[in-house]
Amino acid sequence: DEIATLFQKCFTQLSVQIPIISSLLFLLYEKEPEFVNIVIQKVQSAYLTSLSTDQVLTSKLLLRTIACLASAGAFATDGPGGLLEVLETLFVIVNSSSNDFQQHFPEEAIVASYLLAATIPWALEALLRSNEVGGAGKDFLQRLHELLVRLKGAWKSPFNLLNRQSILSKALPDLRAEGGAHGG
Repeated sequence: DEIATLFQKCFTQLSVQIPIISSLLFLLYEKEPEFVNIVIQKVQSAYLTSLSTDQVLTSKLLLRTIACLASAGAFATDGPGGLLEVLETLFVIVNSSSNDFQQHFPEEAIVASYLLAATIPWALEALLRSNEVGGAGKDFLQRLHELLVRLKGAWKSPFNLLNRQSILSKALPDLRAEGGAHGG
């Protein structure tokens, strides 16, 4: 139990290592599924606690962890409690508020949209694989894309960095054209 708690803490304190630790847990899952399930339960519990106490950064890191674990195959993508259900819950919060977001966009919808946009790159593998086995991953991604396009056109994120839109950002192509990031 103490080692499982240590793993869970690593996910929130070693954010760059989340994919590596998730892969390690997947390898452990083959030999010690009970231990990995304990870690996953702790991560899920910590995620729900961080959401209920408005710890946005911790929520983002734990949601990234869930996405990486699902992409590695150690966490369910479809079904009750799976990655898709977790993301769908956030989607519903944003989508139910998106008709009024020009007048008033509730704080919970702002946080949910940020968490979704920050998690999707980590969840793509699991969602696309889900679609191959009859899951709803591709449908979810299509609906999410449409929602984020609507938001991007009329709403500025409070998590905006360097005065660039964080949802569906055009910063990457600009950086490439300017010779930064991946450019020459």
